[in-house]
Amino acid sequence: RLVCKSVWIFFMSSSSFWLRHHETQNNNRFGQKNLPHTADIVIIGGGFTGISCGYWLNKLHHSKNDNVILLESRSNISEGASGRNGGHYWPTFQIPTESQMKEHGWQGLGRGYEFESENWRLIHEFFEEHSIDPEFSCEFYKTGGLNVALTESEVKLFQETTSSLKKECPDLIKGLPFQLWDEHTCSKALNLNQKTTSSFNSDSDSSLSIKGGIFMPNIAQVNPAKLTEIIASKACELGLKIFTNTTANQVSLRDGRTFVHTTEDHVIEVKKAVIYANGAWAPQLVNSLKDIIIPVRGQVFATNPLPPLFPFGVGFNDDYVIQRKSDGRIILGGMRRKSVSGGEIGVLDDSQICTQVSTALHDFLLQFFNVDKLQNETDSCSIKASAPFQIENHWTGIMDFSLDGLPLIGELSPFMFLNDGQRDNCQIGSVKRFISAGYTGHGMSRIFGAGKLIAQLVHEEVSNILPFSPSRFQSRVCSTLL
Repeated sequence: RLVCKSVWIFFMSSSSFWLRHHETQNNNRFGQKNLPHTADIVIIGGGFTGISCGYWLNKLHHSKNDNVILLESRSNISEGASGRNGGHYWPTFQIPTESQMKEHGWQGLGRGYEFESENWRLIHEFFEEHSIDPEFSCEFYKTGGLNVALTESEVKLFQETTSSLKKECPDLIKGLPFQLWDEHTCSKALNLNQKTTSSFNSDSDSSLSIKGGIFMPNIAQVNPAKLTEIIASKACELGLKIFTNTTANQVSLRDGRTFVHTTEDHVIEVKKAVIYANGAWAPQLVNSLKDIIIPVRGQVFATNPLPPLFPFGVGFNDDYVIQRKSDGRIILGGMRRKSVSGGEIGVLDDSQICTQVSTALHDFLLQFFNVDKLQNETDSCSIKASAPFQIENHWTGIMDFSLDGLPLIGELSPFMFLNDGQRDNCQIGSVKRFISAGYTGHGMSRIFGAGKLIAQLVHEEVSNILPFSPSRFQSRVCSTLL
């Protein structure tokens, strides 16, 4: 046990809060035996991404009787990034970078924002179609969310962005409604201290007040592991076969035929398509992606159950805090810039905790809330604790950041396959390869719809979607051939 000021930190478990139920359930309940030697479609990765692809491939094309299999290297699905994130389902428009504006413009970016709105609709249609109570089954609660501005310049940027969206993409606003809030409205809604630490915004020591924010009602909190498992159950009913403890080590081409090489030297011949749904690990199989998809380790903790403090999720640039409706626990994540390793970039190990990030998260938790008021409320309710907060779970997860901040969803060009320097890999033959990765810490609100898009692309029902098409990197990859 580590005591930090008024926060008690219990490192009771090295696993994610979302994965605690795996300790009491059959760890391999989705895993099948007898890995086949042939398959029509092979999905690599058993997180939310791969499961979503498997669901839609079987749902949309059930009559084709494709043999669709999914390979997951860990002992159960959702044990990677999908079970190690912050538990929020946050469809929103993000402030575009200068390079994104130059490459795609408002119309291209607007299509990407519209895609998030479609995802919100699709996940609710999934719940309705299968008679699933989202709150009971996976703790999916619509709460709304607030992106806050800590400086006047950020407030101005919010105003300019929303004004441009209304002008350039008026139809988009219907699917992603929002409200601009001033400083008073934000502070009153969040029950905050007068000042918040600038550690959410910079490395300086000065304090900054919240200056305003953008509130969006169509935002939810969710248990991401349970959501993934619910979709997996429905996918398996439709015909998906999941093989856990099975690592895809290589995808090779020989005489125009495509093979996936797995653990224990097992080889699977693929007839139609390979789908890379393994996030930050995709570059290990597609060498050309190493400078395009970069692993970044995020860090999160969960407190003990607490009285209600604030009603919705809050985002501070790359950091966030939510209070769970189901049990009152606070989930806080971010602060990776405090790591001495340089922002946790290039890290693929999710079994370790960064001390500097932990300290920053703990300090912010105290400074963000009115601790004295919280202590009084805690003492007067049924929840008894000798400190305002107890940290019960602390974990890390690996995000897949893309070079331009936008995901790669679609078919991969033949020129992307230069693994091990084999130029003959450019000859793909009849088997196509697709990718759904590079979500840059913003995947939960995009991935389910991306699975549908991948399924449609596999069967040539749609073309790649801008601005997410991997083809935007083709010239960069082809230049390595010169």
